[in-house]
Amino acid sequence: MRNEETRVKLVTAAVIVAVFAAGIVVGLALDRSFSPALAGPPDEVGGPTETASREGEPAGKTLTIIDRLDLDPRQRVLIDSVLDDFQARMAGFQKEYRPRYWALVDSSRAEVRQFLSEEQATLHDSLTFESDRRRGRPGTKRDGGVR
Repeated sequence: MRNEETRVKLVTAAVIVAVFAAGIVVGLALDRSFSPALAGPPDEVGGPTETASREGEPAGKTLTIIDRLDLDPRQRVLIDSVLDDFQARMAGFQKEYRPRYWALVDSSRAEVRQFLSEEQATLHDSLTFESDRRRGRPGTKRDGGVR
C-alpha cells in the first residue's frame, strides 16, 4: 500500500512538472511567434518599440528604435544592411531551430495527453492543432488542413 501511495505521488509530481514545462514552452512560443514575417530585430537593434506617429509617417505605424534616430541616408543604408544580414541569419537559425522546438512541444504534449480521458484527449488534439495552425506550424494549413 505504501509503495502505491509513493507511486501516485511521483506520477502526480511528474504530471505537474510536465504541465509546467508545457506551459513554459507555450508561453515562450506565444511570446515570440516564430513567424519570419514578425521576427524582427530586438529593441536594442531596431525592433518595434511602440505604436506612434511622427511627422510624415502614417498614424498607427509601429516605430522602431532605428526609425526614431533620425538617421541620414548614408547611416540608414549601412544600418539597413546590418539588419538585413541579421534577419537572414535569424531565418537560418529558425529553420534549424524549429524542428527541435516542435519535437519538444510534441514530446510534452504526448506526456500530458497520456493522463487525459478520451474526451479530453480529443479536445486537447483539436485545441493544439488549431494553435499550431494559427502559429503557422509546418504541415498545418491555414484553411484547416491536417498535418
